[in-house]
Amino acid sequence: MIQTARRSSPYDETLNNAGVEERREWSRTVVGQLRERDLLAEGNTLVIHAGKAYYEELLPLLHDEPVDVGIPTEGLRMGETLSWYNERI
Repeated sequence: MIQTARRSSPYDETLNNAGVEERREWSRTVVGQLRERDLLAEGNTLVIHAGKAYYEELLPLLHDEPVDVGIPTEGLRMGETLSWYNERI
């Protein structure tokens, strides 16, 4: 989880090749962090800027939360996703 307007450090790990159980554990950790910061409250919108490997196991955990969830590049192919971001930068 990264706060808005905060630059992230480079990292060498990815969930793209992680197994389902590892992605589920990561998702549970993220939901815990969101709860600690009271970011799952009604009226908030969680915007996910990540690939499917990052949100596939996360979405079911957010289903019963009052927060709105948006994934602006969901369903776009790689080139379309890059174009989407280039148009907004």
